[in-house]
Amino acid sequence: MPLVCVVTAQARNALRTDDQLVRRFEAFALPPWRDGEDVIGLISTLQRTLPLRRESQIDEKMLTQILSVTGGITSGILSVMSQLAIAAIKRGEERVIPGDVSSAGKLQAVLGDPV
Repeated sequence: MPLVCVVTAQARNALRTDDQLVRRFEAFALPPWRDGEDVIGLISTLQRTLPLRRESQIDEKMLTQILSVTGGITSGILSVMSQLAIAAIKRGEERVIPGDVSSAGKLQAVLGDPV
């Protein structure tokens, strides 16, 4: 059974200090997400899994802002989408709309601490 661990560079370096782990696991870095069909597919999949009653409207500008704030890092994208969904539920909109991230500063405020 394959085992996949997602860690930061610091954690990967710490794991490399254990000979048993080094022999058993192959480490490789995933590149950050970039504008294109692949990240659109990721966001589409995330939208389908969010517990929102209405269909979200994530446009190209919003996607670009999400990638900019997160640096294209998967965990950051997941955090942003989760926080946007929580905010949409709290305000009763039940969907993510472009106005939710009309500026990178507003998106960062939704996210909280930097990713």
